[in-house]
Amino acid sequence: MAVESGTLGTVEVGAAAVSAVTAWTLEQRVEKIAASSSGSGLSLDLVGRYSADGSIDCLLDDDDATGQVLLIPGATVALTLLYTGPGTGNPSRVFNAIVNTVSETMGTDAANARTFTYWTNEQVDSTAAT
Repeated sequence: MAVESGTLGTVEVGAAAVSAVTAWTLEQRVEKIAASSSGSGLSLDLVGRYSADGSIDCLLDDDDATGQVLLIPGATVALTLLYTGPGTGNPSRVFNAIVNTVSETMGTDAANARTFTYWTNEQVDSTAAT
């Protein structure tokens, strides 16, 4: 299982950056399948289904029509997770994901926040430096 996170990076939906991102996470895993041959005494583990999930934390921005507003539960979106922003020479993660939950936190003494969780069954590979 691989866990990655970013606090200085950006998140894109399609080609548009999601506004006011404060952090993101990505956790990748693969299912392990135990296999054996009857009567042979041989057993080995096989690679099963791949999956990943994560979260995107943002400051609340209802005017972000090409970013935050598109991230609604059940929506399939093309996500790009960048470590520090475009043009920095760092690799990114690009994949399609389904938005799972949207949570909003309102406070009188703090900035209003929105957190999105997502999941995918796609293999999430590192792309070339952006």
